[in-house]
Amino acid sequence: MKNDTRQLIMDTAWKHFSRYGYSQTNINDICKEIGITKGPLYYYFRDKSDLYNRVIITEMEKVRRQYAEIFTADIPVMEMLEKDMALCTAENPLIQQIDESMASGRRKDRYSKLSACVYELKKAAFEQGIAKGELKAGSSVDDMLNFLYIFTFGIKSLENKLPVISPLGFFEKQKAISLFLTTFREKYVD
Repeated sequence: MKNDTRQLIMDTAWKHFSRYGYSQTNINDICKEIGITKGPLYYYFRDKSDLYNRVIITEMEKVRRQYAEIFTADIPVMEMLEKDMALCTAENPLIQQIDESMASGRRKDRYSKLSACVYELKKAAFEQGIAKGELKAGSSVDDMLNFLYIFTFGIKSLENKLPVISPLGFFEKQKAISLFLTTFREKYVD
């Protein structure tokens, strides 16, 4: 029962932090939604900051596992890239909040470690793709990674910064992903 209450608090806090951000999330609202007093919440978490940090850590670990699942799977590199683009461009408000506000030193360190881990997974997959003959021999792994990251950040930037454009038909995420995959294939696949 104790772990169920803790998980329910975490799940509800995830929804609130995702929807309202840290500063607009209210502990009373979380407790009210769950139907508990503050006592059980403070039994598991010191304060709002502790709850937020634990939710963020849990979310980052989930994201790390998702990337590991993609980039360690026994599937062709192009299929990995397709799955990667879907994951990279998926809406994840909590990860986006961390990305946008690196004020906290420990949170920044954890996010940097997550980013480094994901980078190494992608790098190893590209190296393996070259070794298997799925990618052109002599291709620069650094160039492939730079191309991937620049394109992904471009998609996210267009999606987040210019929401008005999408309804006008100027920017469609699936078309952008398709363009990336086509361009990547032409440049790096035999």
